[in-house]
Order: sequence, then C-alpha cells, then structure tokens
Amino acid sequence: MRKSRFTETMIIGIIKKQKAGMPTAEVCQRNGLSPASFLKFKAKYGRMNVSDTHRLKSLENENVHLKRLLTDTMLSNIFLRICWEGIDDTKSATGCCSQGDAGTSHLATLSVQTCWCRSQGRPARQTAR
Repeated sequence: MRKSRFTETMIIGIIKKQKAGMPTAEVCQRNGLSPASFLKFKAKYGRMNVSDTHRLKSLENENVHLKRLLTDTMLSNIFLRICWEGIDDTKSATGCCSQGDAGTSHLATLSVQTCWCRSQGRPARQTAR
C-alpha cells in the first residue's frame, strides 16, 4: 500500500484550518490536496486530536500483530490435528511406514515432504511400482 504524503498531524492541522472558517477549496489548493482526499481525511480524522491518531496507529499495529498470531495458531492446530489423527491416504501414497507402525502420523501433506518415520531414524519401506 502506498504511503501518504501527509502525516496524521498534518491532516488534523488541515482539517482544523477548514473548521476555523477557511473555505475547503482554498485549504485544498494551499496544501496540494484534492477535495475528494480532503473529504476522505475529514471522515477518518475529523473528530480526532493528535494524541488520538497516535493511539489509533498503535491499535492498528496491535491488531496486525494479533491477526498474525491467530493465523499462526490456526496453522499449528491444523498441523497438530493432522499429526495426531494420522492420514491413511498419505501412508499409502508415500509407502514409507512399515506394517507395524499403523498409528504413525505423516507430515507430508503440509509440504514438509518428510515422513515422521524418517525423522525418527526408522528405515523407510520400499514399495514396488
């Protein structure tokens, strides 16, 4: 996303000039701003102070961080569920586990491309093709 030329402090200053009585067209012309952008800024920052914008920015950053944590947790849960349940389709497709390891889980479905048996040092079973 493209970064704005105007900081939050500058935007609030422009809005305050317009609220003080300066015509919108003149405010836009002096600051090199289109009327559409001015209205967009006014809708977002119209009732804020400078301290409110700093708080908004920190909340947005925290929101991004929390969304990333949620995504990582959801992926970990999917990964663990696959490991716990074991996937019979993957066992037959890779053919790496011996007959005695019926409950062994495989991780190949998550593009890891390594079998649990190989990571534990067990020999892979060769299948005839």
